[in-house]
Amino acid sequence: MLLLGSGEAARRLRIHPLTLHRWHATGKLIPLVVDSERRRLYSEAQIAEFITQREAGASRNNRKGNSVRHSHQTNENGGN
Repeated sequence: MLLLGSGEAARRLRIHPLTLHRWHATGKLIPLVVDSERRRLYSEAQIAEFITQREAGASRNNRKGNSVRHSHQTNENGGN
């Protein structure tokens, strides 16, 4: 089993390493191992599965028309 450090895992996920640390803190993506030097290690399969799930979720949202869009609405007086 190939283990990836947080830098390599973040690169494969196309995110900043601090985002990966935040995901660990919030439980979104937990490392397989945190070693004695507090390095977070992820399995290559774990990262691949996360990418697959994330892409499937994005694909599902796009089919439903749920892509992230921000709209600016004003009230009758033209204010926010």
